[in-house]
Amino acid sequence: MKGQHRFITRLQGLYRGLFPRSIVLSDRDQQLLSFMFPTIAKDRMRFYDGMPWYMLHTFAIATALPAGYSRNRIHIYFRDYEPDDFNTLVTLIHEVFHAQQYCDLSKRRAFEFSFFRVFIWHYLGWFWSIFFKSWLREKKPLEQAGYDAYRKHPMEVPAYQHEADFGRAYRHFLMNSADLPNFFKKNERLVRADSGYGTIRPACWAMFFAMLISFFVTITKPLLELLLFFFLFPAILIFGKGTKK
Repeated sequence: MKGQHRFITRLQGLYRGLFPRSIVLSDRDQQLLSFMFPTIAKDRMRFYDGMPWYMLHTFAIATALPAGYSRNRIHIYFRDYEPDDFNTLVTLIHEVFHAQQYCDLSKRRAFEFSFFRVFIWHYLGWFWSIFFKSWLREKKPLEQAGYDAYRKHPMEVPAYQHEADFGRAYRHFLMNSADLPNFFKKNERLVRADSGYGTIRPACWAMFFAMLISFFVTITKPLLELLLFFFLFPAILIFGKGTKK
């Protein structure tokens, strides 16, 4: 029985990862994002409660990823979405900052589809550039090199800084109960027409490798998801009660 219970639990996790629950942000959160990131089109982002199946066992509490079957949409996933929660809101701001980076980099003339996007090339390229520099050149342990690759990442540092700036200002705002237009009038630095990423780029070898990986993922992800669905389908028939959301 215990083995069957574990199987059903894993099945539920895969099912939710393959079909995460779509969420609609509150009117207030949508208004806040429209003030803070005025250049991101409202229909460009989708939000989900639950991580995608390929990130179920990562440390991430949220992530901004390309839509798997689109040229420009961005999907933002939360491991545990809590509406009207301050920490969830701060995390939302961090991930939408990445969405702004997606939009800025998409302005460059390059064909994009699914995970084959300029943002992914830069993000993975920087991660590997910093990781191998820390590990091979600076002789740091693998764990520390991985930590450096994330915390010193040129696309993560400004996102964390913006998140922190927002958090400090918004706590004060909540205590004073001001309206949103007045909040952004007093905190104009939080309004981002662009991410400020500029024209920097990772090492050429790392970016080229990132392009190859992103192309491979774009091709194989639909096939893997199709196989996963056909694996889940008979299991859903058998354990239908256990796989309902």
